Amino acid sequence: MDIRAENFVKFFYSSHLFHGTRQATGVLLPVLVMAGFFNEPMIGVALATGALCPAIIDQVGAPSAHV
Repeated sequence: MDIRAENFVKFFYSSHLFHGTRQATGVLLPVLVMAGFFNEPMIGVALATGALCPAIIDQVGAPSAHV
């Protein structure tokens, strides 16, 4: 396993981190908003589940050069 600093830098500037952060925000934000502002965490969980289902299907695949 190659653990060099350049690999970490490449990961932090890659689109994988951006897409993962965007997906995590889209799933966690409804729960936090509904629980924090409206005191309805179960509705937030239902909204988060609804956001997670298409997000799993719509994953970014490998580029055709790496297949």
